[in-house]
Amino acid sequence: VSAAGFPTYVIYFALGVVACRSRWFVDADRTPKSIPVWFLLAAGSITSACITVWWVLGVDDVPLHHQIAFRFSMAMTCMSLVVLTHMIVYRFWSSPGRISDSLSENSFGIYLVQYPVILVLQLLLLSWNPFHGFKWVTISLASLLISWFLAEFFIRKMPRLGMALTIA
Repeated sequence: VSAAGFPTYVIYFALGVVACRSRWFVDADRTPKSIPVWFLLAAGSITSACITVWWVLGVDDVPLHHQIAFRFSMAMTCMSLVVLTHMIVYRFWSSPGRISDSLSENSFGIYLVQYPVILVLQLLLLSWNPFHGFKWVTISLASLLISWFLAEFFIRKMPRLGMALTIA
């Protein structure tokens, strides 16, 4: 625990309290509905994080208030993206459809293989150095698609393979 990390802990704790008291994960109708507001909050916090990273990047002796501002903006970015993702998933994937049904049927298989797939993709793309957010999006989407493919066409078709992966 560091003094600079304190804003991160406060924001995550506050988000947890709000989500629990509002029963976001128990009653889906209670999730926030204002996607544009949370999108603007995410865009603002990402902009703030980009500005504050210039304060701490490459500086040996970073003042505490710059560290706190950087951690606060990063925590706000993560929090707003978590809420935004939750709202978008609830809004667009809560109704029956081919994509949501397939992801739902293969969720355990995706869970089993996604971490090794991410590891392999990270190792394959180790020397690739684009903007971090772009690399994260690329690896996230690729790992989801590859994991779904493996779960759909191998684990569901060969239940023993799924059992072996579960034991491993």
